[in-house]
Amino acid sequence: MTSEPQHFDPCCKDMSTAMSFPSGRHFFVEDGVLKLTVAKTPMEGGGEAVLEHPVRFCPFCGRPISAHEASAKPSAAT
Repeated sequence: MTSEPQHFDPCCKDMSTAMSFPSGRHFFVEDGVLKLTVAKTPMEGGGEAVLEHPVRFCPFCGRPISAHEASAKPSAAT
């Protein structure tokens, strides 16, 4: 996960609540894409493996998720 906070407009009250947890969150925004932590497991040699998946539809209301790309800027033609 990136350390910079990124903007995401929740589509419903339940998604807003899910995004509001300060630690141990399952939903997060990375590189302008809403992602869900599917699984975490400890590794034998130490550390932790994390399985993340992009979210295409809100699991609470079913609306399509529109990604807000923080780095999306109109490109200048050269």
